[in-house]
Amino acid sequence: MYKDKKIAVVIPSKNEESNLPIVVKQISPFIDEIIISVTSLIDTSWKVSEELKKSYPVKFVVQDKSGKGAAQKKAINSTGCDIIVLLDADGSTNPFEITGALNLLINSELDMVKGSRYLTLGGSEDLTSFRSFGNLFLTKIGNLMYRQNYTDLAYGFVAYNRDSLLKLDATKTENKFEYFNYGNGFEFETLVLSRMARSRMKILEFPSFELKRIDGFSNLRAVRDGFRLLFTLIFERFRFVHDNRNV
Repeated sequence: MYKDKKIAVVIPSKNEESNLPIVVKQISPFIDEIIISVTSLIDTSWKVSEELKKSYPVKFVVQDKSGKGAAQKKAINSTGCDIIVLLDADGSTNPFEITGALNLLINSELDMVKGSRYLTLGGSEDLTSFRSFGNLFLTKIGNLMYRQNYTDLAYGFVAYNRDSLLKLDATKTENKFEYFNYGNGFEFETLVLSRMARSRMKILEFPSFELKRIDGFSNLRAVRDGFRLLFTLIFERFRFVHDNRNV
């Protein structure tokens, strides 16, 4: 518990057996739950999670559908903690930054805080020029569509007030616009951010430094996942206009 709030750290994991023990051991002891969402019981992360349960407040869940977003939704729906923090299993998001994120979220009574690699004191050891260009392009589009001033749209180090998150109905398994099913991939945070911006919830960014992946290869596919983020921004905006017209 931290400042009278129960805290859950959610870690989507797909075959991250070499990285998970390092990440979990860096998480502060005041965290109430560490929820590791695995793809299946043959996912190598599962055996590591079972071992970590002996020393840390770890529980694991098996996601219902494929994708990082589906993993996050399954984990979020499995906890009753007041605040949800999302971390990457590969070690690129720094667990030592959690306390600063929580202080900002709780002290300022926000609905969400989001890490940014472009703010002063932020940065990255892993962001390529191609990915950075795509991220800044998507961030610009998102700002224009939602009249915001974000600096780093495509970065998944975030913390939510759980009650605010549930009000958005963002953790449903299905989010559809015509024939496009979205929200189960890397675009989940963009879905939440879009709905929070539309709902005029309180969001602030904090400086975050992205580390290199500890071991293995990323599941991110820059072009494919970039298009999913773009479509999510567009469809959520159209959905908002459509809903207003039918009020």
